[in-house]
Amino acid sequence: MLENEHLTTDWRRALQKLADDSADRPMLRGLAVRALHEQCVIPSEQTSGYLSRALSRTVPPLEAGLWLDGFLGRSGHVLLYDAVLAGLIDSWIGEIGEDDFTAVLPMLRRAFSEIDRLERRRLLDLLGKPLKAASSGAATQDGTSAPAFEAALPLLLSILGIEQKELQP
Repeated sequence: MLENEHLTTDWRRALQKLADDSADRPMLRGLAVRALHEQCVIPSEQTSGYLSRALSRTVPPLEAGLWLDGFLGRSGHVLLYDAVLAGLIDSWIGEIGEDDFTAVLPMLRRAFSEIDRLERRRLLDLLGKPLKAASSGAATQDGTSAPAFEAALPLLLSILGIEQKELQP
């Protein structure tokens, strides 16, 4: 059935309609956007636009949290294995203001609450490395973490639910 081009086209069209319909459930819209992104139906820029609109401050936090929950699929795997997607979310978080970040923090925590300890650790390691080395400035020339990352580390640990003692070897 997956090799049937007609069915695949219809499926992708249905996903696109779902992603664009603001009357549908936020979780389903988020899931549809991620499916379209994973199938390379929509480019990263369009995925970023969906992400920005769904998580903007004009969207009620509960709705935005549900969208993000559908988008991430309650698993850190999507961010661990899709560097483009991890970069999009990292860029979005880096671009929002302090007040907006504070407002979306509970939904981020909820979206990442289902990630197991090993995935949390791997995700934290991924966030410590530059996702877009040329533009983000997340690491210094010698590859070590930038001061901004070091300053944000306690907050990242809090979001991911990792205690400081877990980081000690």
